[in-house]
Amino acid sequence: MLSKEFIVIGLSYKKTETKTRGLYSLDLDSQKELIHHLQNLGGDNFLVISTCNRTEIYAEGLEVSTLQEALCYISGGPIKTLQEKAYVKKGLSAVKHLFSVGCGLDSQIIGDFEIIGQVKKAFALSMECNSSKAFLDRLVSQVIKASKRIKSETSLSSGATSVSFSGVQYVRNEVEDLSDKKILLFGLGKMGRNTCENLVKHSKPSSITLVNRSSEKAENLSKKYSVTSREISHLQEEIDAADIMFVATGAKTPTVTTAMLNRSKPILILDLSLPRNVDPAIADINGVTLVHLDELSKIANQALAERLTHLPQALEILKEEYAEFTEWIDSRKIVPVLHALNSRLKGYKDNELNKMLKEVDSAQHNSIIQVTDKLVQKITGQIANHLRNNSTRQEAEIEAIEDIFKLEELY
Repeated sequence: MLSKEFIVIGLSYKKTETKTRGLYSLDLDSQKELIHHLQNLGGDNFLVISTCNRTEIYAEGLEVSTLQEALCYISGGPIKTLQEKAYVKKGLSAVKHLFSVGCGLDSQIIGDFEIIGQVKKAFALSMECNSSKAFLDRLVSQVIKASKRIKSETSLSSGATSVSFSGVQYVRNEVEDLSDKKILLFGLGKMGRNTCENLVKHSKPSSITLVNRSSEKAENLSKKYSVTSREISHLQEEIDAADIMFVATGAKTPTVTTAMLNRSKPILILDLSLPRNVDPAIADINGVTLVHLDELSKIANQALAERLTHLPQALEILKEEYAEFTEWIDSRKIVPVLHALNSRLKGYKDNELNKMLKEVDSAQHNSIIQVTDKLVQKITGQIANHLRNNSTRQEAEIEAIEDIFKLEELY
């Protein structure tokens, strides 16, 4: 019952590996550029989500091929690969997919509620670009409500859910005498900041060093958590000294290369970036152990399998909120029809009354008008109740009403 077809195209961890997803990842500026590009092509209600696990474009009023070509134009990724790997969902399937994504039920780690923050940011960008209308506003609001309910009414989000925490857990499980190890965190975007927060909970702050291209960001975070920060010019020195390195720099090309790993002692490197920010060839260097975020997500899912016992309850909440949204969609179709029908019936009434009242005592006019107004309201109310609560062929019945009373003339 959507006025224009709502669709989503996307790539996710389910069918594409990290390298392929990286070809179509979009930073904030690219997301904005993509929305403006699509606006010039027509359509509206654009929502662009690009994370380490997925890139998705939601839109209303454009063809699938248009969205695919636009994504490739902005990201630089090949169209053939996208056409082969991307999924497409239309209409209410696209709506249901956004509910699943926003509620953490489609995440690589089930119950990962970081994704709802990314949905909110995507919607804020859509609003900034004036590409969101009532439909998307209501949809995102309903998804946020569903996410809040699942988080508060179930235990699906209990324990750690994020890749950043999974990295810290991996280190705790795999490294002996962690308190004696020197840890380097390179890159302080959202993933890096989350990693820092988790690190200080499980290791000595004095053993942690932060390096970031923006020294101000590193200094501010170091003060917050009482850890060390160094200028980017000292990166090589810190790599040489580190036993463990987390990389979350968010660059388009590797920021840690084989030339930087000329060392004698072993090092564990965890690459939390997409695209990869650590050259994969580093894994072939003796003494280097390289772990990427895809591996961390798999490990985390195994460790957090207990959460799946809470999935049925979460799905029931999602079902309730999805049903509420679809009722709203149906009402958008019903309300204009009811307004037009009411206007048409009032027209019939007024036409007949104009003839009749000329022959009736003026003292009775108000009573007659009130009675006929109530009849119109009752007829409209009965039809509204049927369409909302009892109709099994709502769209066909709406079309019949429109045809019988020639309502298209009143829209």
